[in-house]
Amino acid sequence: MLYVSIYILVGLIFAFFISTIVYDKALTKGFSLKEYLFEKDSKAVWVDYFGGFILPAFLITYNSVTGGEAKSLILDLLTILIILSVAIAVLAVVRVLNDKIILNISSKYGDKTTLNNEIFNQSNLSASFFNIAFTSVITNILLQESIFEEKISVMLLRALLIFLFNIIVFIAYKFLEVKREVKIYENLFEKDNSASGLTFLGYIVSWQIILYKLVNFYDLKELYSMVVSFMLILVFYEIIKLIIKFGIKYILKEDIEDEIYLQKNIGAGFGMFVIYTGIALLISGVLFG
Repeated sequence: MLYVSIYILVGLIFAFFISTIVYDKALTKGFSLKEYLFEKDSKAVWVDYFGGFILPAFLITYNSVTGGEAKSLILDLLTILIILSVAIAVLAVVRVLNDKIILNISSKYGDKTTLNNEIFNQSNLSASFFNIAFTSVITNILLQESIFEEKISVMLLRALLIFLFNIIVFIAYKFLEVKREVKIYENLFEKDNSASGLTFLGYIVSWQIILYKLVNFYDLKELYSMVVSFMLILVFYEIIKLIIKFGIKYILKEDIEDEIYLQKNIGAGFGMFVIYTGIALLISGVLFG
C-alpha cells in the first residue's frame, strides 16, 4: 500500500509538470498559456488544458499503478514514468491530429482554421469539447496499460477493441443523435455552439464508461459474446435515450434538441451530458456490476 501511494504521488507530479510543459511549449507554441489562463480568463483554454490534457494524464497515472501488487520500488517507478511519457506523447500526437482534422475540414468550407485558433483566439468552448471527446477515446485505450498487467498482448487487444467499437459509436452519433439538417462541423466551429459541443462530449464520454467496463468484463476468448453485448447495449442505450427525451418533451413541453442545436442553450447541452452519463452508469452498473 505504501509503495502504491508513492507511485501515485510521483506519477501525478510527473504527469502534471510534463503535461504542462508539452502543452505550453509544444502543442500551443505561440500562445502564452499563463496569459490566457490568468489574464484573459479564457474558459475555452481552461477547459482544453485541464480536460484535454491534465485530467487524462492523471487518470492514466492512477490506472497504471492500481489493481495489483507492487514488486520493486525503483523498477516500478521507472516503468510508471515510461508509461506516462509514452501516454503523454500519444495524447500530444492526438491533439496535433485533431488540429490537422479541423484544418482539413475547415478548408472544405472555405474558411481555414485550426484547433488552437478556435480555442485561443476565438475562445470557442465547443472546440475544447470536441478535442476532449477525441482525447477521451485515446485515454480509454491507454487505460488498458498497467504495470501489474503481465500480458502485453491482452492490453493491446483490449485497446484495439475499444478503438473499433468507438468507430461504431461515432457513426451512431452521426446518424442517431443528430438531426439530418444539423451539420456537426458547422455547429461546433462556425456557429461556436457550446451546447452542441457539450452534447457531443457527453455522448462520447458516456460510451467510454461503457466500453471500459465491457472489454474488461469479458475474457478475450469470449469475443463473440462481447460483440453481441455491445450491439445490444447500443440498442438499449438508444431506447432509454428516446424514452427520456420523450418524457422531457411531454412534461416540459419543449424539444431539447431544438434548444441545443437552434437555441444554443448550453444548459440543455449540459442536461444531455448528464442524461448520457446517467444512461452509461445505469447500463454499466446493471450489466457489469
